[in-house]
Amino acid sequence: ADTLQKPENLGRLKTTTTMGDTDGDGDHDLIYAYGGRSFSIWSSDGTLVFDSGNAFENIIANRSPDVFNANGGKAEFDDRSDDKGPEPEALALGEIDGRTYAFIGMERNNAIFAYDITLPSDPHMVGYMMPSEMHNSPEGLEFISAKDSPTGKPLLAVAFEVTGTVALYEVHE
Repeated sequence: ADTLQKPENLGRLKTTTTMGDTDGDGDHDLIYAYGGRSFSIWSSDGTLVFDSGNAFENIIANRSPDVFNANGGKAEFDDRSDDKGPEPEALALGEIDGRTYAFIGMERNNAIFAYDITLPSDPHMVGYMMPSEMHNSPEGLEFISAKDSPTGKPLLAVAFEVTGTVALYEVHE
């Protein structure tokens, strides 16, 4: 345990003590960590249909490696790996031309993903963006359908926590 608790190992990893004592002897046999690193789709009866696993982290590592698991910027590269990773926090669902999309905001990495979830058991990423530095930390997302949009095109409204800004993005297929 002493080795694991060193900062360079798992020392900063946030864990729970409410689970993990599998044999009831008072010590922890398994470690359960907190973390929101994925998105899941569940059926109406509570069955897990899909979980994105480590897809967000893999995509960010490949496409934007300088901010991989950063806490808001390049200066804090990989600062979140032992916490909650990119921390998917914001979600909006929308329908465009009969297809259902999930827009997912990563609070810490300042990224927004778009997934086609029309077939819930087989979602696929269709978009990824990193907003400009003028907008940081997507906290709330709202999909605006083309019929409700002032431009006649689907929009995604995004509220950013750190910068206190709101942005509108036109959604393209």
